[in-house]
Amino acid sequence: MLGDQAGYQLGRSSGQWIDEKMAHRPKRQQLFTRAREFTLNRGGPGIFLTCWLFAPLGPYANLAAGASRMNWLTFTLWGLAGEVVWVGLYVGLGRVFAENIELGAQVASQALGFLAALGLTIFLGVWLMRVIRRQNSRED
Repeated sequence: MLGDQAGYQLGRSSGQWIDEKMAHRPKRQQLFTRAREFTLNRGGPGIFLTCWLFAPLGPYANLAAGASRMNWLTFTLWGLAGEVVWVGLYVGLGRVFAENIELGAQVASQALGFLAALGLTIFLGVWLMRVIRRQNSRED
C-alpha cells in the first residue's frame, strides 16, 4: 500500500514531468498510456484489478491515477481491496499446498530424473546417428 500511495502522490504532483520522461522510453510510455486509459475508463475497479490481476500495470496505474486527479479516497479503498485479494491468493495457495509439500517434492524429483534420462537418451541418439552417417560417408 505504501508503494501504491507513493506512486499516486508522485503522479499527482508531477504528471507533466512523467509524461515528458516517458516520451523518451517507448516501451514504458506504452505501458503508462495503457495504464492511464485503463484507470480513466475503469476508475476504482481499474485500480483494484491492477493491484493483483494486471499487476505489471500497477505502478503505472498508480502514477496515472494521481496524474489524472482520481479522488484519493477512491484510489485508496480500491487499492486496499486489490491488495487484500493479492495477499489472500498467495497466503491461501500457500496454505493449500503446504500440506502436500512432500508429495510435490517427490513428484518434482521424479520428473527431473525422467527429464534428465530423456535428455541423455536424445543426446546419445543424435551422437550415434552422426557416427553412423560419418561411417557411411567414408565408405562411399
